[in-house]
Amino acid sequence: MRYGISAAAQAEMRREQRISNGPDLPIDGVINEALAWIGRAQDNAPSADGGVARHYCLISGWGASYPETTGYIVPTIIREAQATGDNELLQRARRSCPSFS
Repeated sequence: MRYGISAAAQAEMRREQRISNGPDLPIDGVINEALAWIGRAQDNAPSADGGVARHYCLISGWGASYPETTGYIVPTIIREAQATGDNELLQRARRSCPSFS
């Protein structure tokens, strides 16, 4: 850790700097980045229950999944999956709500 910030947080800051130093991203790029962030939040939640992490902390990393957060995100993922035909997003939605799969 450097200055109290984890290696993962430093990597995320470098990724953000690469993106933010250029011109504004087109809306599709922003949506794709948001969906990628949601995917990382789901994949890295320490609870490993398919839910989406409720937060990310630069010091401690990803928080546990939180049902309310996940519940708000699922309809958005489903809408985007339907709009784009992206089956991976549908699989993420199913992982988030295993009782509905």
